[in-house]
Amino acid sequence: MRTSALFTVCSGLFLGLMLVGCGGGSPSASCREVSVTVKYKGQPVEGAQVTFIANGADQRNAAGTTDASGVCHLSTFGDEDGAIPGKYTVTVAKTVVDSKVGSMNDPSLISADPGAGSGASGDPAAAYLSQVTSTGEMKEGESTLPAHYSDPKTSGLSFTVADSANDFTITCKDK
Repeated sequence: MRTSALFTVCSGLFLGLMLVGCGGGSPSASCREVSVTVKYKGQPVEGAQVTFIANGADQRNAAGTTDASGVCHLSTFGDEDGAIPGKYTVTVAKTVVDSKVGSMNDPSLISADPGAGSGASGDPAAAYLSQVTSTGEMKEGESTLPAHYSDPKTSGLSFTVADSANDFTITCKDK
């Protein structure tokens, strides 16, 4: 009888803790919606990676990838939850995926014939190895946007996320 009472009390405490939770609220609650439009040569840029690098101690980085219309919605803690208000240094890059590497997950490459397959290379291992440096690190991809935008020291981009509307536009230009 004592065991079942102890079990009931422990179960009740555990359930109570689960319902109350730890740490008080979602970290996303401090975020504000942020949308960023990226253009280059007058056209929207699809697939650009936009990163907001936090300048304050109470902030976190936020990032997003642009859609076909060149727009992304930033994420900090969860999917498109926005960014914490404050100042950010911003980078934007669009990396070109090597066609050999992009086709490595093509199921038709798995074949007894090493020359078969729809990708640029019939051998996924060879495609992978072509993208690794002699030190074992992945080679840097080329950006279709001017390189200075991908470095926080040279991008020249900074934005302040406010408590109100946060719709920013980045118009990339050649140096």
